[in-house]
This record gives sequence, C-alpha cells and structure tokens, in this order.
Amino acid sequence: MNQDRITVVIDAQKASAWAATLTSPLRENAARSQCTNNLKQIGLAMHNYHDRHKTFPPAYTVDKAGKPLLSWRVLILPYLDQEALYKEFHLDDPWDSVHNRRSSTGCLRPTIVPVAPPNAPTWARRPI
Repeated sequence: MNQDRITVVIDAQKASAWAATLTSPLRENAARSQCTNNLKQIGLAMHNYHDRHKTFPPAYTVDKAGKPLLSWRVLILPYLDQEALYKEFHLDDPWDSVHNRRSSTGCLRPTIVPVAPPNAPTWARRPI
C-alpha cells in the first residue's frame, strides 16, 4: 500500500455541487466584466453618434403624427458595428411592426445585462 496517496470517494451529485461552488465566482466575474464592456461599448457608440449628429440620440424617433417609432438602441447600431442589422429595420415603421419585430430578434446584444439583480426589469435579465 502506497502511503503517499489519499483516496477520496465522492458521488457525482456532490462533485457537481462542489464544482459549481468553485466556478460560480468565476462565472460571476466574467459576467460582470462582460457587462462593463457592454456599457463601455454603448457609451462609445453614443459619443460616436454625437460626433456625427451633434446631439445624442433621442429616446425614440416619432412619425409625423408624433407616434413613437424606434428607440435610441436602433439608432446606435451602426456605431456598435451592427450596420447590417440597422439596415434591416424599416425606420418609418413602429418598433412593433411585423418587419421590425422580426429584425429586433437579433438586436442589441450589448444592451443586455449578463447578470442583473433579482429586482431588475425582465428585459435586463438573461441567464448566464
């Protein structure tokens, strides 16, 4: 018998729980870093929009009757290297039109918060 070895017997469920305990802080730190990077990208996109248009994007665009169309998030897409996605939107249609709703499914990854507190709005939450 080799006295330099220790043998540990553990079932799969306990091993999984132990591994999750060890990796959870790593996932949280990665998500926090991703969130920080997303916010920096949004900030840079806003400033690039400002440099081009001499104003920050409005909260939303409106049609001639004053009805809301698309939000600022669509307006900054070209500044987030999302020019192709921006071109998919019909800028004269409301955000919830059939076409724009379809275009928005791939929209705005940087505006999603990787880890949000439990009381955050549902649009800001997504699983890690």
